[in-house]
Amino acid sequence: MKKFAIAIYILFFANSVFAGPVTDGLIAYWDFNNSVEDSYSYHDGTLTGTETYVNSPYGQSMYFDGATYITVSDDDALDFETTFSISFWINAPSHSSLMGEYVLSKWTPVNGKRSYSLFIGRESSANDRDCVGVMLSTNGTNSYFPDSSKDFMIPDQWQNITLVFDGTTLKFYQDGIFKEEVSAPYTFFASDTDLVIGAYNATDLRGLVGCLDELSLYNTALDAGQVAELYNYVTYEKYPATTAIPEPMTLFLLGAGASAIWFSRRR
Repeated sequence: MKKFAIAIYILFFANSVFAGPVTDGLIAYWDFNNSVEDSYSYHDGTLTGTETYVNSPYGQSMYFDGATYITVSDDDALDFETTFSISFWINAPSHSSLMGEYVLSKWTPVNGKRSYSLFIGRESSANDRDCVGVMLSTNGTNSYFPDSSKDFMIPDQWQNITLVFDGTTLKFYQDGIFKEEVSAPYTFFASDTDLVIGAYNATDLRGLVGCLDELSLYNTALDAGQVAELYNYVTYEKYPATTAIPEPMTLFLLGAGASAIWFSRRR
């Protein structure tokens, strides 16, 4: 029985360290803990507007007021030509307009300067569903809009959003769980435009209103397991003290371990 208890302990320990930071293809990571610096690489940001950090379940987050944005200098590593993954935590109110507010953008209206951008807003003017979408350009001039079609964003609540593009489809994940995919058979343009976080661009803001945290960019298409691992890492490993309910596997192992100890003491 003691051997069983030891085995349960080992399984519990292994589970507790299973979730980790997903670094395969990671090129930039902003955790917004009192800084707009890239915590993983060299893509540090320059802030325009009011620098405001607020507490979140995941350390600190940055509050964007619609007029505040971060500029990251252009770099070849930020040009996702064939695959990408973008993951972030967000807490924002409902939105009243189509393509209302931008989370990030490497895009200007000038022809030859368009690459990609990610926005949150209404799916269309005919309904009140909050969606997540991207704009992609294949030649720096044209525009494609593969948007999510469901009630994807939950207003005024922290949630993890991950978008994965594999060259043919764009997949949407919420809190580590796959939600839907849309066709996007594109290879998009490598623009020399700076990356902007929290706005469309410096002259046409369409700025984000809400809190943003744990923003990471990958030049690879993460699989479902990696997306779940990324969510679990932030939720259960990086900030465990803020998580009230352990993940199901941890609960199971805790219960099994307690039972093993109880039976061993009765022998």
